[in-house]
Amino acid sequence: MILNSTVHVGAELPFKIIHLSDTHFTLVDSRDNEEKHRMAASRRKIFPLSETVRDTALMLSRELNAPIMHTGDYYDFLSYGNFDEIRRFIDENDVFYAAGNHDFSHYLGEETETEEYKLRSYRDVQALHKNNIRMSSRIINGVNFVALDDSYFQFHSDHEKYLLSESEKHLPMVLLFHKPVNCSELLAFAREADRVGCLVSPPSWSYEGKNDDWCAEHTPDDVTLRTVELINSMPQVKCIINGHMHENFVCRNDSGVPVILTAHDTVRVIEFT
Repeated sequence: MILNSTVHVGAELPFKIIHLSDTHFTLVDSRDNEEKHRMAASRRKIFPLSETVRDTALMLSRELNAPIMHTGDYYDFLSYGNFDEIRRFIDENDVFYAAGNHDFSHYLGEETETEEYKLRSYRDVQALHKNNIRMSSRIINGVNFVALDDSYFQFHSDHEKYLLSESEKHLPMVLLFHKPVNCSELLAFAREADRVGCLVSPPSWSYEGKNDDWCAEHTPDDVTLRTVELINSMPQVKCIINGHMHENFVCRNDSGVPVILTAHDTVRVIEFT
């Protein structure tokens, strides 16, 4: 599926980007163990369109001379096959990347996703990318695209400082991060789609009946709460782009900023004016 969106942010000249998220490649080869092969066979049934979405995005990127911006989970789990695939994708194309939780998953559901767990693979994952996947920025036609890693439902103190430093460029900002931040319109949609657990800083009632690990993972710390407040209060922020929910949705957050989510089976062309 191809979708088109237009957002006015105050660009020097209109331009387009290609947004992808949650492509969830499930590739393995002879170097991967039997469990990885079993996992790939099972998960490929859930994500059968990875190659189609990638190829469509590459075609549009070439036709429109537009960079690809991917908000995480390019692959479903760490494997030699998936690493070869993303390495080609990054090396051969103009890609700006924000990390997702599956980018660091050795196996699925093996243990709680913590920063300690992420660090086991972080160096190898970062080596696949051109931009810093923890936090980085890129300016196109006077618009500052800022990518942050909120893949485990938390922002961090260096994110807070980075946003403040980027705001000093006095340019309109478009934020990219994997997991969307809770806001009124998005919460209503997430409730209907049974995706409330996908939100950063979910409402307190969503914790009812959940186990301790779920609650620990989803409970925002003070830095995350401050960063969310900062995002919602910064006049430079003109648009937020997310994934993770595997749904297509466009709304405005409680500060009136456009929020764009792109699903795993979709290529979205976004024009900025």
